[in-house]
Amino acid sequence: MTGDSIADMRIAVGPSAVSHSNRALLIAFNSILTAPLGIERLLSRRLQAWVERHGTCPQKIMAYGAAAGDLAHASLPGVDRVVHLEPPVQTQRNCAQAATEYWRRTAELQRDDVRRSLGISESSVVILAVGDRADSIDARAAFAASGRAVLGGANVVLIVPTRAQWVLETKRHARISRMEEQFMAIDGAEIPSSLWLAADAMLLQARGDESESRWWGWCRWWALAAGIGVIHESCIEECEGTLAFTRGDRDELVRLFIKIADDCGAGGSMLRALSEGAIRSAQAAAK
Repeated sequence: MTGDSIADMRIAVGPSAVSHSNRALLIAFNSILTAPLGIERLLSRRLQAWVERHGTCPQKIMAYGAAAGDLAHASLPGVDRVVHLEPPVQTQRNCAQAATEYWRRTAELQRDDVRRSLGISESSVVILAVGDRADSIDARAAFAASGRAVLGGANVVLIVPTRAQWVLETKRHARISRMEEQFMAIDGAEIPSSLWLAADAMLLQARGDESESRWWGWCRWWALAAGIGVIHESCIEECEGTLAFTRGDRDELVRLFIKIADDCGAGGSMLRALSEGAIRSAQAAAK
């Protein structure tokens, strides 16, 4: 089904993670509507606006999550819908395939060149704090850990998206602490791009809203396919290429940052093994 005619119009609705993984879904949609700021009830307004804009109802709605399915039914009760209560298993495999293909197309880019363009030294360990939604990333908590690692002697640079929580406050704190070079806020950092090639590891924080936890962490497939190890706050299932730390345990995260920095100074065997594990994990998922 291509969605080229009025007769076979399809739209997908669900949490914001759906928008990041839509390129990996092997179904053609006319539109993918996600919850503004993660607020599911606002989806109904987007559905109604879509109908008004197109002057017709879709023939089918693919809803991701029970809340999205209920809202789709309440907004357009006469439209056929399929509701996925859990992320489809095949979608994760498709995600890994799409991610692998994406990085294959950027193979000519070099890590050193990307770092040089950002003004990051080769000796620094770059941690990329990202997630499926930029406004769900806690820049203050991430820098509290990386800053302590810096005070402990680790050469760590933290990169967050400009739309992360507490970015301005964190910038101010970094400046007061004379750690401006250890904290960078970059627009669109949560979206896979050449910027990711500068990273040694991705930090994936747990969401405060448990309602979307089953859908959280799609971005890890793009990190794993790029050979970037993933450090996560026990918020995704364990897989090769990831390291977990106890949720809310900032001391454990600080120790992990210091360990990674020391490891890089000694040749990076741990990060290299983590990166190789990430590649194997992504390749296995893509088979």
